[in-house]
Amino acid sequence: MRISRTRPRRGVLLWALVMLAPAGLAAGCNQAPPHSAGAIAIVIGNHANMPEPQISSQIQTVLDDSLLSQDMMYVVSVSGDPGNVYQQQLATACGGGPACTGAKASFNTGVVNTLVSRAKATTAQSDPLDAILIAAKDVDSANTSGPKQIIVLDNGLQTTGDLTLQSPGALSVLPSAVVQQLEATPGKLAPLNGIKITWSGLGATYTPQQQVPFDSIDQLQSLWTAILQAGGAQVSFEEDSGTGAGPVPGLPAVDTVSFATAPPHGSKCYRLREDQIGFEPGLAVFRDPAQARQILQPIAQSLISAGLDATVIGTAALPGSEWTTLSKQRAKVAAGVLESLGVPAASLTTDGVGVHFSGFVPDTSSSGQLIETEAVQNRLVIVQPVGVQCS
Repeated sequence: MRISRTRPRRGVLLWALVMLAPAGLAAGCNQAPPHSAGAIAIVIGNHANMPEPQISSQIQTVLDDSLLSQDMMYVVSVSGDPGNVYQQQLATACGGGPACTGAKASFNTGVVNTLVSRAKATTAQSDPLDAILIAAKDVDSANTSGPKQIIVLDNGLQTTGDLTLQSPGALSVLPSAVVQQLEATPGKLAPLNGIKITWSGLGATYTPQQQVPFDSIDQLQSLWTAILQAGGAQVSFEEDSGTGAGPVPGLPAVDTVSFATAPPHGSKCYRLREDQIGFEPGLAVFRDPAQARQILQPIAQSLISAGLDATVIGTAALPGSEWTTLSKQRAKVAAGVLESLGVPAASLTTDGVGVHFSGFVPDTSSSGQLIETEAVQNRLVIVQPVGVQCS
């Protein structure tokens, strides 16, 4: 986690705050602040493959309250190497009525036209998790007694760091497995404790990124909810899609995320990923037996119609004899389904090869920690007809 990497570039947006928020409350204020002064961070995904971030009416209300309460404010830009681009104590001299209405309108105009437009990605890829953790540490360290909040304006399609969602089948990973992966680094999620997070624009896309299917939106939300709640945050997602104008030209590239799950039926070799024929963690038990049967049915029909013998091979994401044994057990379970679909038992053999197969994808970090969204590509069931080499 790169939280203490650089000092914030305070001067980048200073003129906006000078214009929007004169220091100090006027004498004789007649409007109590909405809450005690707290801290708020805006995590802005102003990067390729998603629309320019939008400020919804719900978020405008949160920002209005922060202005009137004189919160400490931070802005963190999402990119492949996210960082804090702005911080300042909010202040207003309005005492209520039309004066405050005008101050809030000017403030929100400044957020939209200045903060969002200038917090542009500067490096390739997108790492909203690291950006959120930077923001969390910022608001957690603020010397304030009021609420600590983070607003996230991003599509959540992370492509680097601890989550690589552009990897085939990545969204099929169990959220609990990702949480376990992150918690293996002591204190990684600790800055999130007690912070309220409002997320807008989850799944919002712009060409060349394809639209996120409805079921994948649910998977994406479940994944982020599990991660943020594991750190002790309170999380809510806005229903709007966060659509708007396209990203500004010239932003660094971000890999596209694919949501295709259909196995390559009709080919000579069938490599079935965890999102297509997944098992419970550490077990030779299908997560969804009905889906596994549906995936294997056309393969069974192909083997039967061609009269082919085949080897069913299980693979693993981690080295070790226990994982090799498990991979063979999983192969036997898959072979059993093929038999139940009419493939003669005598025409099938099984094997478990662990990590020893062609196409193994490196799935550990530099520290040796398993990256679950990469590991999903290595937990396979391969159906290999006799005479075909595909493992």
